[in-house]
Amino acid sequence: MRAEEARRDAAQIVDLTTQARQVQESLVPVLDGLAAAVPVNAAAGPLAAPADVTGWQATTAKAVEGFADPPSAGTGVNIARSGLAAAVRALDLAVDTYAAALAVPPANRAQVLELAGRQRDVAVAAWSTAATQLDVLNVDAGNGHAHVFLPAVPGQGALTADGAAEGK
Repeated sequence: MRAEEARRDAAQIVDLTTQARQVQESLVPVLDGLAAAVPVNAAAGPLAAPADVTGWQATTAKAVEGFADPPSAGTGVNIARSGLAAAVRALDLAVDTYAAALAVPPANRAQVLELAGRQRDVAVAAWSTAATQLDVLNVDAGNGHAHVFLPAVPGQGALTADGAAEGK
């Protein structure tokens, strides 16, 4: 039974890493847009166009859906998957908060934008913890390092990739 669980987890580590890379790639433009509109530790930049925000919402909703029905796995895989899922839900919330800020009167908008920025930072930090777990799983499974981190900046509280080469 343990051998079967180990085979299942080995396959799921590969599948989850592939999924994380695809989601990471899809989320980078969202994070870039939010960074321009709500810089970390700074005043809000120019507002994003509503059409851009609608696109961000579609992207984050798709990422959330991708983690909605997880297969059964061992604890380590479940921790990584659950962390990635929580991170995309947090980023989805940040985007929804940003969208709501567009409807807020300009005098009160800064507070809502700041909240969206804090939610984004939580999402990036949560993803980084899960990405670290996924990296450990890949190394332990003999796949080498898998650095599937989202872009982070000082002040976000995110972990970043170690200095090891990808796949080594």
